[in-house]
Amino acid sequence: MEILSRLQRKNKKEKLQFVEILLESLLSDDFKRISQNRELLIETVDEMYAILKDAVKRSKDERIIGAFESIVILRAMIEEDDISPPELLKRAKEGVEVVMGK
Repeated sequence: MEILSRLQRKNKKEKLQFVEILLESLLSDDFKRISQNRELLIETVDEMYAILKDAVKRSKDERIIGAFESIVILRAMIEEDDISPPELLKRAKEGVEVVMGK
């Protein structure tokens, strides 16, 4: 069991390091280049989203949650040009209502 646990921690760390590399690249001059290719930008953000979503499920660390929230916002901004706060609130309400059985 200890070996499996160690391997899982290593895999998690490697995935977070990958996200860190992607973020550093996007924060550099690469953002302009990458953002010109909408598909590449969406794919990059979606990859970070998936990795951080998994990390949030496994961790209660507020820093990971904050990083995930930032990527969620970025993802919404990129994928939907005309997204508005009221539309996001409406979607959140619908999601809660479905879970509540309404």
